[in-house]
Amino acid sequence: MPNRIITKRIGAILLERGIVYFRQSEFEKAVEDLTKTLAADEKNASACRTRGESFLKLKRFSEALKDLQRAVELDPTLEPALKPLIEEAKKESGY
Repeated sequence: MPNRIITKRIGAILLERGIVYFRQSEFEKAVEDLTKTLAADEKNASACRTRGESFLKLKRFSEALKDLQRAVELDPTLEPALKPLIEEAKKESGY
C-alpha cells in the first residue's frame, strides 16, 4: 500500500509539471511527464486532456484524438471545452 501512495503522489507531481511544460509550449516534455502520470493513474482526466492537447500541438492527431476522447469519457463535464479540439483532431487525422 505505501508504494501505491508514493506512486500516486509522484503522478500528481508529474501532472503539475506536465501542465507547466504545456503552458510553456514545451509539448514533448509535457507528453513525457503526462505519460508517466497516466502510468501511475490511468483514470486521470486532466492528464488525458493536457496530453491530448499537447499531441494536438505536436500534430500527432490520432494520439490527440484518443486522449481527448478518453478525457471526456472519464469526465463528461469536459465535453463542451474539448469538442472543438476533438473535431480538429478527427479532421486532421482523417476520421
